[in-house]
Amino acid sequence: MNRQKLITRSLAGACMLVGGMVMAQHAPMPRGSSDAVSTTKPARTLNINTDNANATMPAGTSSTPMDHPGGSKQPVERADFGTLRLTLKQGTKGAPPLKAVPVTIDLLSRGQKLKTIEKTLDDGVTVELDKLALSPAFQPIITVARDGAVQQMVGPALHPMQSKVELEMSVYEITSDKINWTMGMRHVTMMPMQTPTGVVLKVEELVGVYNPTDRAWTGDVQPDGERMTYGVQLPKEASDVLFGKGMLEAGAKVKNNMIVRGTTMVPGASDLVYGYSLPVKDGKATLTLISPGDTGMLAVYVPGDFKVEKFSGVGEGKASGLHGASGRILYKAKDVKPGAVTVFELSGIKVQEARPRDMGPVMPLNLPKPEVKK
Repeated sequence: MNRQKLITRSLAGACMLVGGMVMAQHAPMPRGSSDAVSTTKPARTLNINTDNANATMPAGTSSTPMDHPGGSKQPVERADFGTLRLTLKQGTKGAPPLKAVPVTIDLLSRGQKLKTIEKTLDDGVTVELDKLALSPAFQPIITVARDGAVQQMVGPALHPMQSKVELEMSVYEITSDKINWTMGMRHVTMMPMQTPTGVVLKVEELVGVYNPTDRAWTGDVQPDGERMTYGVQLPKEASDVLFGKGMLEAGAKVKNNMIVRGTTMVPGASDLVYGYSLPVKDGKATLTLISPGDTGMLAVYVPGDFKVEKFSGVGEGKASGLHGASGRILYKAKDVKPGAVTVFELSGIKVQEARPRDMGPVMPLNLPKPEVKK
């Protein structure tokens, strides 16, 4: 039996399936890096990939089954029932061990909640949930609320080819003090899409944020009293805003044409995924990006069949990996300061009959709204 051990240190270490794609976790790019390759892979199912037992593996963790330290090419047995193990640990150095922490475990399949399990865990104690039916396949969503702030992990899928998963979630002490968070990278991809009202330009952003402390930050207090851990101004004509990994579970919303992410920002690296549509008129569109924070690398990938009439705030580079193979042109900038503006005036935008499937737009994932328990 394939026993897949997945150790995830924080929400940033989890991998979320977004819509019809598998969005693979990776840390923000080092400052000054010249290019990054998207690890997006196509999937035919919504939210759950049932074809590959290792498809939901978070980056930086081992894909070796627990029973085969050196790896194994033996055929994997299909299972009808699965087991999920969860261990909480204190993530803040010097803080007291966790004690009687309420945990909510939601099992989701295709955006629908199959089951909710409530547990109370101490530091280092493992809870085992067994005899979990694997049809349909599902993902575990782990929610912990401390001092009114939610910390959440999205685990990998359990399915007949990956029936046993073990998760370790670091739970951090909370701070409301301002932190010096940064963005290691901001990747922007785009593709035209036909809609009933005409062609639109679908834009997807993958942002890597970094919290340098060992406490979960609850964000800045806004004039309306709500907190914000990440906020980015949308282009004026943006519509159909969709949230993916790192945004849905943080209660992201649109306010005054600005994407606002709620609490919390956990320590270390986290990926944030969101997308929106821009109008296309006579094959033309304008994309305006305003930097929400210090960014090590801004990378914008433009389809090779588009014509870039004008651009500002970036220089032209050479795309590699999947981007290069699909003919995309890279425009990049290093050490982008907060408030910096990048503008692209594009033409020649039209929907092709065949486009690379690896670079589709972000799609919504219907995570349950976390309940804040004090």
